[in-house]
Amino acid sequence: SRVAMTKIMNLTAKELAYCANISPSTASGHLGKLVAARLLTVTRNRRFSYYRLASPLVATMLESIKVVAT
Repeated sequence: SRVAMTKIMNLTAKELAYCANISPSTASGHLGKLVAARLLTVTRNRRFSYYRLASPLVATMLESIKVVAT
């Protein structure tokens, strides 16, 4: 569900970089742009930053894009 998507996706830049098969610095740059666009939120906990979808609306948008892209 969309709500579950917004709660489950709470990953570090390094974890997301690994999933996307890109360097952590590349991921960090893209994540910064997504945070600035308010598509992701970031929570800082000590030395790590955790990223997740900003809202269920963002999850809906991504699901819509997925339908068009397949």
